[in-house]
Amino acid sequence: MDFLQELTEKEEWQRGRFEEWMSMDDLVGLAIHGLGRCENVCFSRSSSGEDACACVRSVFPTPEHYETYLHARSFFLESLAKETFAQFVSVVSEGELND
Repeated sequence: MDFLQELTEKEEWQRGRFEEWMSMDDLVGLAIHGLGRCENVCFSRSSSGEDACACVRSVFPTPEHYETYLHARSFFLESLAKETFAQFVSVVSEGELND
């Protein structure tokens, strides 16, 4: 893929010209498991940025879907951290009570 084609595809995606959709189940699954990215140097990511690279564009039909994912992912990770901390405090408290 050349640079001009990459930028054209990025701009089309940013304008939301795709008529694809994404199910709520898919969005929730991604929020829980996260979005995989290229592990190596990626031409698309270098050219279009992390938030509009081909990996993102291939999963999310529009930037709005991607933004919704980012909010859902952040909410999930914050909730997970709170629950993990609460469980840790509970285990520590029980250990102190038994001593």
